[in-house]
Parts: sequence; C-alpha cells; structure tokens
Amino acid sequence: MNTENRFNRMILSDRKLKKKLSVNKGAIGSSSAENLEEFRCANSDCQLSVKCCYGKLEFEKAGYKEQCYYMRNPFEPPNYHKSHRDYSIDDFIVVGSRCFICEQQICVDEECCLFYKHTYCLRCVWREKNSFPNELQAAKSLRSEKGKLS
Repeated sequence: MNTENRFNRMILSDRKLKKKLSVNKGAIGSSSAENLEEFRCANSDCQLSVKCCYGKLEFEKAGYKEQCYYMRNPFEPPNYHKSHRDYSIDDFIVVGSRCFICEQQICVDEECCLFYKHTYCLRCVWREKNSFPNELQAAKSLRSEKGKLS
C-alpha cells in the first residue's frame, strides 16, 4: 500500500473525530470523499501531492487564522478514546495553504512559500518584493543564496 493511500485511510478511519469536530467544509476525518481535496504544491520543484482537508483549523486554545490544507498526523496512531475537548492542533499536520495573491496551492516548505501575515508563493514574493519589509527581503535573499551554494 503506498503512502498516499495509507494517509487517506487514516483520515477516513477516525469516526469519533468525524462526529465531534467540524470545519467549514464538513467534519475533520469525515469518511465522505467530498471533504477531501487533492493538494498539489504549485512549485514545480516540490512535487508534493496528497489528499487532505481544506478549511479553517481551529480549536479552543489554538488555530490558524487562514484556511489551510491539513490532515491528521499520520505519525501518531488514532486515539479513539479521546473526547473532542482533548484534540488539539498537535493532532494535525498542516500541509499547505493558498497563496494570498495568486490563490495557487502552495506547501509550507520554506523553499516554496513565505509566511508574512499571510501565505505567499515565492513567485509572488519575487514579483511583489518591494511590498515586503527590507529585513524580510534580505533574509529571503540570503536563504536563496545559501541554497545555491549547497
């Protein structure tokens, strides 16, 4: 069984989570295929592709301000004895988001996006570089030069 199928089965199998947590597009972990979306990072070098949920990921103590692509943490076995109050942001992995400017799907890898108040793909960051603070531009250019040297 390939990794993508294993991730999808883990998302679909958690029935208690489905009943107790909800987001904009339905329940987290819902067995309904309509709640899962195909995520593909727009960065051609990345190649990340996975089926996951899209929407607001919010809990009482923590959450994300913008909508994101997320999935249950595949590295932790499902805990069917947790009540809905026991679930936290740590039980999920955020895979990516949509670029604030161009709306393309972009993963959270630092080689693919930049988060500054919102998530931006690096193409939009480069195109709109004068809209970002100078310190952020300098840090981003140092990081890209360091990557070229490796």
